[in-house]
Amino acid sequence: MRTDRQDAVGQCIDHAVSVNISPRNATILRYALPQTGLEAKFSVQFAVTCPIVAGRPGLAELTDEFVRRAEVQALMQRVVVMRVERDDPNLPGYAIYHQTIIETRDGWRLEGPRVSKIRGRPDLPLSRVALWAKFDDCMRFGGVEESEQLFDTLFSLDKLGEVAELIRWTFPSHRAADS
Repeated sequence: MRTDRQDAVGQCIDHAVSVNISPRNATILRYALPQTGLEAKFSVQFAVTCPIVAGRPGLAELTDEFVRRAEVQALMQRVVVMRVERDDPNLPGYAIYHQTIIETRDGWRLEGPRVSKIRGRPDLPLSRVALWAKFDDCMRFGGVEESEQLFDTLFSLDKLGEVAELIRWTFPSHRAADS
C-alpha cells in the first residue's frame, strides 16, 4: 500500500539516493539495474527503490514485470552506491555502518540512521510482528491464505505436546483424518 509520503518522495527524488554499504555487500548486491526478479534479489538499487514504489518490499515485487516497470527502472538509476571501507570490528566484511541518504529536487536531504546492527541476528532479533509479516508474505505468495494458526504453532514449537500437532497443520489431510 502506497502512502502520500511515498508518492511525494518518489516524485521529488532528483539525482541522488546514496547508499553506504560495505565492499563485501556491494559485491553480493551486484546488479545496478536488474531486469528480472532474480537479479533484483541481488540489487541494492532495487532494495532502495522497491519500498518507495510499492510501499514495502515483498515476494510479489520480485517479478520480472515489477522490476521492469518504468518508474522502478527510472528510480534505480538515481541510486548511487558508496562503499564504506571501514570494517565493523565485530563482523569482518561488514561496514561499520550502512546508511541511505535521499536528496530531493527542492533541496531536502533526508538522512536515514547509520545502521550498524543487522536486524534478524541474535543480538537484534526480529519482533513477532516482523516475523509474522515475512511469514504471511511467503505463505500468501505460495497460495496459502489462512496461515496464522500455523505461524503460532511454529512460533511455539518448544511448547508442542507432540509432533502430530505440527503435522496436522503441515498436511491438511491429517486434519480431516483426526476429526
